[in-house]
Amino acid sequence: MTTLTIKIPEAQKARLSRLAANVSEFVREAIEEKAQRMEGFNPLTPLARKLWRRRQAHLAAGGETLTAAESRAELARRRGERRNA
Repeated sequence: MTTLTIKIPEAQKARLSRLAANVSEFVREAIEEKAQRMEGFNPLTPLARKLWRRRQAHLAAGGETLTAAESRAELARRRGERRNA
């Protein structure tokens, strides 16, 4: 047997329960395994603990995480960078 690891954005995780009927049992089990590992996540450094607490508070307040592309766009906006047209 081979272990398969997948990454799922937090914002998508909530949607997966609604889409479970269209996802194979194998994928559902992999998603559940990943979710269980994240519940026991324990940051090691003081900065990591601080950032993790802030992230958890943001998500608990209904906030969503950004995709990599959204994050780059947000940084560019904050830096005042202009988009190439």
